[in-house]
Amino acid sequence: MSGPTHGVGRYRRLYINPETVFGTDPSGYPVAADALRLISASVSGKRPRISRPDANGTAGKDGSIAQKGTVEVQVESFFLNSGAAATAADWADLLITCCGFTATASTNTTVSGGSSTTTVVNVADASVTSVGGCVTISGELRLVTAIDTASSPETITVTPALASAPSASVAVTGGIAYAPNSDSDTTPSSATIWLGNNAELVKVTGAFASSFSVGLGGTEAGRLPVTLTGKTFAILYAGQLSAAINNSVTTVPVDNSDMVPDDVSVTNPYYFTVSPGLAVEEFIKVTGKAGNDLTVVRSSPSGSPSAHLDNAVIEPYQPAPTWAGSPVPATSGNAILASVVTRTESSSYAVDLGRQPEENVHGSEWVVDGYSNGMRTVTPTIEAYSDNTTAAHRVRDSFNREHIQAFTQQGEATGAVIAAICQKLYPEVPDFAFSEEDMKWTITGEAITVAIGGEDEVIFMHG
Repeated sequence: MSGPTHGVGRYRRLYINPETVFGTDPSGYPVAADALRLISASVSGKRPRISRPDANGTAGKDGSIAQKGTVEVQVESFFLNSGAAATAADWADLLITCCGFTATASTNTTVSGGSSTTTVVNVADASVTSVGGCVTISGELRLVTAIDTASSPETITVTPALASAPSASVAVTGGIAYAPNSDSDTTPSSATIWLGNNAELVKVTGAFASSFSVGLGGTEAGRLPVTLTGKTFAILYAGQLSAAINNSVTTVPVDNSDMVPDDVSVTNPYYFTVSPGLAVEEFIKVTGKAGNDLTVVRSSPSGSPSAHLDNAVIEPYQPAPTWAGSPVPATSGNAILASVVTRTESSSYAVDLGRQPEENVHGSEWVVDGYSNGMRTVTPTIEAYSDNTTAAHRVRDSFNREHIQAFTQQGEATGAVIAAICQKLYPEVPDFAFSEEDMKWTITGEAITVAIGGEDEVIFMHG
């Protein structure tokens, strides 16, 4: 990557490489296809130590005992569309590999005949979707709650109800629905996360989410902030060659080899770019270091070997990301509470995954070595204007401890629609605040599963 020789915020990058084995880097380097456009991110990595308490006759502390390391990550991105209804958005890796959600994809069909209702839609082929999937009909993204392939015509049942019954031959476009998965700890879902700019790169392995939320409405595009815990982290940074090299040597001299983490080895390599942005740019795999000499494999993971000048820049390898989609603004879409369109200002769907880290496993220099799933807590918060009668009815529902359905859709163009739904939300009685401003009800509470054993307290959809 070309740019200043120091870290610059506009170069910030995030790559999420799904792991098949918890805490094991799947590739050794960031992968372009796993990039996610980033609003902000932070990494808090600690490598603590304590002094020895057995002082020998003086008041000064001496000695050092290494403690186990920890790492926490905060990431925020836009809740992007992908540009294509049945194509996963870039944030799918976060939801699936880090948050443990499952994806249900649907494909396309059409409305069959003219006798559909707003909830039961006659279709040419109901097998294109399944219960828990989602479809878009005339710009409305809906959850599929039942299918019937035996009837004639075949039918799908959707929720919430459509604004009007669809006509014959109207397109029914498949999308992707993401739902929680209690079994995501059977083989712990995790990722290696790479965060960096042109000068530094932080590698976090065994990253899994403890909580996240989806924010919709207001003046902003949809947002996705995620809090993660990692197993290990390493820091790579930029430096310079201390002498010119030809296109074949495998020992590369640098000003300071500390730019490469000390745990580098043949089985744990690190990847760098030499002469970034120049015609002779080359990628190298570092497999060891001795003094200020690096042992490398040339032109790896790709490219051709080149000669490089003394003082040539060498920086952590970061491929050009392959991004897709764009933010979905709040200028279209709607919110539906208890099956009635409601005027709202903003909506958020917060998910505490209730995960319990497996900590302090003997023999590891890191605190976390896995996790078990605990009880999830899903908390929607929807701020509704009180001039809508339906909002007042929701206050009555909360007072009577009755559950409602909460749904928010953002966008209307096929391929650029996102939505969230909680089918069984028990709202809390809101606080009553009277002032000169327009009065709003804050509808919040806990969402639970539709049926015992369900995995549907909240479902996020892209269509």
